[in-house]
Amino acid sequence: MKLALLCGYSGKDFSGSQYQPEARTVEGEFIKAGISCGAWEDAKSASFRTAGRTDKGVSVRRQVISVTTENPERFCEAINFHLPPDIWCLGASEVPDDFYPRYAVRSRTYRYFFPYPLDIPRMNETAAVFAGTKDFSGFSRMEPGRDPVRTVTVSRVFEEHGLPVFEITANSFLWNMVRGIAGFLFAAGLGMAGPDDAEKQLKDHIWRVHPAPPEGLLLWD
Repeated sequence: MKLALLCGYSGKDFSGSQYQPEARTVEGEFIKAGISCGAWEDAKSASFRTAGRTDKGVSVRRQVISVTTENPERFCEAINFHLPPDIWCLGASEVPDDFYPRYAVRSRTYRYFFPYPLDIPRMNETAAVFAGTKDFSGFSRMEPGRDPVRTVTVSRVFEEHGLPVFEITANSFLWNMVRGIAGFLFAAGLGMAGPDDAEKQLKDHIWRVHPAPPEGLLLWD
């Protein structure tokens, strides 16, 4: 039986979400927990898939994961007991065999939490430039063959506890795209960039944009 899981995790001690033989990853810990509770025998039989990968240090509030198990009741009852404390499963639902979370999820929302007071109105004005269907190759680490065009439906900066928070929603994201935009918004918050500069970078890709550190990034929903 295939299950869709709603999960979260703290990324501080993970080398990312995808399995790596010599590193601690979310997928690796999930596989070990499922073997421990008898949900599956090995990684291949688990058929672990996520709605989107996360890099080293990135945390998640709500992530969709799919797994396959012959013991769904045992899995749902026991998985949180066998998972480490920095991963948690919030719920599970039976899905069709052809369910693939990467393509089933219709939108993704990230938040980036800045640790310093910055010029929030200027950051928000700059963030608004990124809304719409645009070429984000100037803010991303491009992979060969990837389409650089993405549709952003929400891009804003708001204040929380006196600090700026960047929120962005899109149908999908390029590698390092959110952190790249967050790094640019950090410069805007320091008065070193603004909306016009964002427009130029989207159009001409004239600067190398340094991504913001991963620790501030959260896959919100």
